[in-house]
Amino acid sequence: MARVSSTPVAVLMVLLATAVWLAASLWSGTVGAAPPPRLSGSLTGIVLSAGGKGVAGARVILQVADGSHPHTTQSDAKGHFRFPALRQGNYDLRAQAQGQWSEWEHNVLVRSGRETRVTLRLPLKQRLADPPRVPGANPAKAPPRASP
Repeated sequence: MARVSSTPVAVLMVLLATAVWLAASLWSGTVGAAPPPRLSGSLTGIVLSAGGKGVAGARVILQVADGSHPHTTQSDAKGHFRFPALRQGNYDLRAQAQGQWSEWEHNVLVRSGRETRVTLRLPLKQRLADPPRVPGANPAKAPPRASP
């Protein structure tokens, strides 16, 4: 009795399955189609000094508005930073450099497929010898010293 090899049958079955998959994919339009849109956006920005110049190497902290999932990055030589591939939602962020912190930017909305831009400003540095200034207040003058 002659023995029939199953190898050509297996190859034929693989070819047939591939042809069926290819025909179904072409019919549904999934072959060569663009991938589905990502449900993420990005957040970019700049860290500025009080004088309006970009701050290199500033640490930028980002978190979901509820305080979860903190992330950090650093600004480049011109003060620019980027957080790519963020889920759509509200975020809080701030920057720190040269011993100074920016104010929090709260509820910054990131939308899918879009880039959101933010500017973070560091406050003026005050010398340690200077008391904090209250806007609109005149500092009291010290009484003159008595001469010995």
